Amino acid sequence: MITTHIIHPVLEEGTQEYLIEITERVCRKYCQNASVLPTAAVTFEVGPTITVGGTIAKATVTAHVTTMTPKCQQCGCATPQIFTERFDVAFQSSAGTNITITPGTQILVEPAYKGCCAARGVRITTSLTATIA
Repeated sequence: MITTHIIHPVLEEGTQEYLIEITERVCRKYCQNASVLPTAAVTFEVGPTITVGGTIAKATVTAHVTTMTPKCQQCGCATPQIFTERFDVAFQSSAGTNITITPGTQILVEPAYKGCCAARGVRITTSLTATIA
C-alpha cells in the first residue's frame, strides 16, 4: 500500500515535493525490538503520462521497493522481497512535456503490522520531488 502527501505544492513553477509512505507485509515475521531491523531501498521511475493541451497534466510513477528482513534471533539470515507500487502525480498550470523525479536522500524504515513482540511488515517513509519542464 502506498500513500502520498504533498509537502510543498509548488516549490517553484512546475515542481512539487511529496512525502511517500509505503507499507508492505513481509513473508517472515521479525523481532521488532531486535538490534537488527529490516532495511529498504526505494527507486522511482516515471511511467505513462496524460497530456492536456500539449503539456503533461498527470504522470504515473512506479516505486520499486526492496526490503531485507532479518530472521528472529539468528544472525546472517535475511530475506529479500521486492514490491512494486504505483501512484499518480498531477500538475496544474505548468507547461512542459518532460517530467523528472528526484528521490529524497532520507529513508525511514519502521515495523508495521505489529503483534506481540514481532512484526510482519515494514513502513517506509521517503520523499521525492517531481519537476515538469
